[in-house]
Amino acid sequence: MKTKLLIYSFLFALLAMISCGGSDDSAEPSGDPGLPTLLTATATNVSGSGTSATLRGQINSTGGYEIIKYGFCWGTSPNPVRGVGNFQENSGGDVGQYTMDVSGFTAGDSYFIRAYAQNEKGIGYGPQVAFVPVAQITTEIATQIHSTKVLLRAHTIGTESNQVGFVYGISPNPMVSGDNIATIANGTTGFEMELTGLLPDTFYFVRAFKAVGNMYL
Repeated sequence: MKTKLLIYSFLFALLAMISCGGSDDSAEPSGDPGLPTLLTATATNVSGSGTSATLRGQINSTGGYEIIKYGFCWGTSPNPVRGVGNFQENSGGDVGQYTMDVSGFTAGDSYFIRAYAQNEKGIGYGPQVAFVPVAQITTEIATQIHSTKVLLRAHTIGTESNQVGFVYGISPNPMVSGDNIATIANGTTGFEMELTGLLPDTFYFVRAFKAVGNMYL
């Protein structure tokens, strides 16, 4: 009889442990349903200087509570949060799309952007979107064309560069990394250069470029 009691006690304890373990697993939280849910879209309407853009977001759910404020936060490090670094917001809000015009970007820098909305339970964020604002540069029509030389002109808008110039080659879309380069130090918004040493009766492709940090635009 004594042996049977010990066996029953052991089985009871084992069943209790299994029951408790199963209860803990099923109670594990799967998220925070009280927070707003959002979507972050890609930026649009980037200015010619690359310093401003239109940010776009969407509130998919209010989380069951009134939206207090909504907006965007951004920075050069992943997963930006409101109150740390750059953010812009409006009061109120409801389910639907929204946009904001934001300035203060640096052309050529990499940014991470997140849409967010706040209710009484806290702040919900949309997925982050990577964004690199790019300044505009235009290659103008070549003039004074001769058999072995040509005058090139270009116009650029935005961030000042310590190197501007032209890249050229006999294949379309020449690249700074692999084709012939002619550069000017400390270029301004408009610049020109006489390109010499060309081969007669040869068709060339030319693109203007500017260096912004480690990027060529």
